[in-house]
Amino acid sequence: LVKESIMCWIILLLIPVVYGQEPAQVGRGRKIFFESEAAGTRCGNCHAIEKKGTPAGPDLGRLAMLNPRAIKMAVLSTATQYVVSAKMKTGTSFPAMKGAEEGAEVQLFDLSSNPPELKKVPKADVEYQPNTAWKHPPESTRLTAPQLADVIAFLRFAATGDKKTIRPEDVE
Repeated sequence: LVKESIMCWIILLLIPVVYGQEPAQVGRGRKIFFESEAAGTRCGNCHAIEKKGTPAGPDLGRLAMLNPRAIKMAVLSTATQYVVSAKMKTGTSFPAMKGAEEGAEVQLFDLSSNPPELKKVPKADVEYQPNTAWKHPPESTRLTAPQLADVIAFLRFAATGDKKTIRPEDVE
């Protein structure tokens, strides 16, 4: 009976090793992405991954196959190729990311709110103009190299299951 009890405890202790625990770096990156104000804003306010966050911005899971420096460039970029200025018939305008179009309606994420506010508007009530003012939050440059490495490790793990450690020097 003692042998069986010891075997049960050994098996219970080995389960996380056999099935793989999430690396600590991934957990830190997830926390920065969804909870931390270290970047000036939470990444998850505009980006969704692991079925969490706001799906206003591009899918960052697609970046996971890139090398860490390329991911860093994308994360820190202020380029806004997906953002338009939505001018409403009422005369108001706001920076927006277009969402789904259904029938006579379009979904727009209003980027002047943080997190972005989803608005469903009639297609006929909106005119699109090039974005000239809104920039990807430049506060993201406040992330230190270790924090950015953690976020990149999280993105890669969430998208592909990759557990490889990303070193701060990989993103400097």
